[in-house]
Parts: sequence; structure tokens; C-alpha cells
Amino acid sequence: MSNEPVGVVAETAIRADGQKRSESPPAGHDADVRFVEESHQKDDILSNLNRLLVELAPEAIIVFDVKLNHIIDANVRAEQLFGCSREILLKSSPLDFYMQKQPDGLLVSDSFLKNCKKIIAGEVLVIERAIRSASGNEVVCELRMVSLPSPHNLLIRTSFFDITERMRTQKELTNALAREHRLNEEQRHFMGLVSHELRTPLSIIDGTAQLLAMTTCKDKECLIHAERILSATKRLSSLIDTCLTEERLCTSGWTPVMVCEDIRHLALNIIIQAQAGTDQHLILSDLDSLPDQYDCDPMLIKVMLNNLLDNAIKYSPDGGQIRVRGWCDTEGELFFEVVDQGVGIAADQLEKAFDRFYRIWHVPGIAGAGLGLYIVKRIAELHGGAVRCSSKPGRGSTFTVHLNSKKCL
Repeated sequence: MSNEPVGVVAETAIRADGQKRSESPPAGHDADVRFVEESHQKDDILSNLNRLLVELAPEAIIVFDVKLNHIIDANVRAEQLFGCSREILLKSSPLDFYMQKQPDGLLVSDSFLKNCKKIIAGEVLVIERAIRSASGNEVVCELRMVSLPSPHNLLIRTSFFDITERMRTQKELTNALAREHRLNEEQRHFMGLVSHELRTPLSIIDGTAQLLAMTTCKDKECLIHAERILSATKRLSSLIDTCLTEERLCTSGWTPVMVCEDIRHLALNIIIQAQAGTDQHLILSDLDSLPDQYDCDPMLIKVMLNNLLDNAIKYSPDGGQIRVRGWCDTEGELFFEVVDQGVGIAADQLEKAFDRFYRIWHVPGIAGAGLGLYIVKRIAELHGGAVRCSSKPGRGSTFTVHLNSKKCL
């Protein structure tokens, strides 16, 4: 009976020559050792790869360890951005370089912790942050933050892209747009005020000219002057109506008063009135395909059709024809088409045809404010529709409006 302890006996064996020898390690021991060594090798490879990616990146990059609460890696561009050496960066937290006042308006300390949790959970964040460099300069950066694969650490890789110049340009653009909006509002208010003030004296002039034409003027020359006054007052009245309509459409929003209207009868009356205003053009109409009742704002529809016909008459040659067609498709959309034989519109001007205050045509003797087609567009939009134009210079234009309200039941 051997005097060796049980434990020793269990770990030794008797060789053939009677001497003791150590028994081989358990079968799984080598596998465990290899697994640990391979894990360390993979960690080293991953760490070196991460380091290589950080150093070769064209943008400033830091790697932040959430557990240690400080930066563990940074490239040369990060040193340049923050204005300090890598040694200082590796002793710091990103919070040391963030401005308290951030673009999103949140406290940087609160948002930092929340964002870290989101990134560790797998989200990729793109945010804007104001950075304070070591020299005290403020730089606005776009941050792209992602969690790095690491078995032992909670690592966040952050890329910094300097957008200070872009932010400055955006701010200047915003300020410019605000100034333009303010000037437009002042201009619109002025036009509305002037239009209201002109209406009363213009009515007096118009009434006096009518009285002269009917009673006082006995000779031909006096009658001609009276008719010129009437023609001028009519043009001014039309311009004032256009300006006031534009003001109402653009200030405080316009809510159409939708009612069931005999759209065919409404359109026909407008065409008859337009024909009565010109003896130099023939207006042909095809309105049989229009429904008897349609849900719309009658006043706005009148303004829309009047503007389209007014343009067609003004820019069509004497003796020319103007065709007006109206129909309703199976889906309930209503269409108006006005075709003239006028001067036409160049292809590069079609997109601008409906811009506010933009005049496509500059024909001597023909006045305008550049609001007619803009108002047509706004009225179509208020009815859920749109307007388009096709044209050939010298051969005329076709304006098509569709209204997407609904038939009356």
C-alpha cells in the first residue's frame, strides 16, 4: 500500500521501471488554452484594425470608452480639431470639449448620457454639436456615432465633420429669406392699401366719363376722349381687383367658400361677358361635358376664368380665335382649357409663367402686374388642383386647369 496522498496518486502513474511520472493533462485542457489564445489574437487583430481605421480616416475621430468615461483613442485630425495633443485627449471626456449651448437646445450633459445608451443599444446617431477647442474657438460639427465591436469594453467611435461654414451659409440664407418674406408682406400690404384708396376716386372718374359719353359729348372728338377714359378706368379697376384678390389669397390664408354651383352656367356667363368686352376676337366655347352642379368657390372660379380669358384676349392678335373647353372626368376632376392664338411662351419661360409679379410678355401698350396667372395657380391649388401650360412661340398657348374638389350629390 503506497503512502502517497490520494491526490498525488491521482495525478501520477508508475512507469515500467518503477519510477513515478506525471500523467498527461486532461483531454479538454489543450482546447481551452487554444481558445483563450485565439480569443486574445482576435482581440489584438480587432484592436489593431480599429486603430488603423481611426488613424487613416480623413475626418477627426475619437474612440470613447463608456465604462472608463474617457477617450481611449484619437487620430491626428482630432488633435487638430480640438487643439490639443493626443496625450491630453486620452485623459479627457468628450464633454470636456462640448459647448454648453448646443444646436438642439438640450443640456449637453443630459443628452450625452442618453445618446451613449442609444448607441450601445445598436443605434447609429448623426447629430450636430458645438465644439470648444483648446484655443477657445467654437466649431460646429456633424457627429456620426456608432458602437465598436469589442468583447470587453463599451466603445463608441465618433467621427467629426466641420460644418461651421455650412451653418453660417444656412443662417445667412434663412435671414435673407426672412427679409424677403418681410418685404413681400410690406409690398402686399402697400398694394392692398393703395388699391382700396384708389377704388373710390376711380369710381367717380368712371361715373363721370359715362355721364359725359351719354349726355354732354356732342362731337365725335369729345366722345372718343370719354371712351378712352372709360377704357382706362376699366383697366385700372381690373388691376385693382387683381391686387385685392392676390392680397386676400396670400394673407392669413384663404379658406374657399365651397358651395354647389351650376358650373356650366357660371362659365358660360363669364365667356359671354369676356366676349362683350372685345370686338376684335371670337371666343368659342365647348362646355357640354361640364356637370350641372359642382362643389367650388364661385367667386374664385370667376376670378380664375376671367384672368385666363383676359390674358388670351390681351396677347392674341386682332381677329384671332380663343377656345374654351370644360369637362369632368370619371374620377370627379373638373378641367378647364383655354387655347389662344397669341404670342406664345418660350420653353425656358414656362416654369416661371405662374410666378408672382413675373411678366412673361413685354408687349408695348399692354399693361399688367404679373399677378393674373399666379392667382390662377393659387385658386386651382385651393380647389385641390393645379394648372399647366403648353405653348409654342408665335403660335399660341394652351392653359389647362384641373380642380379636384367633387361633384355635388
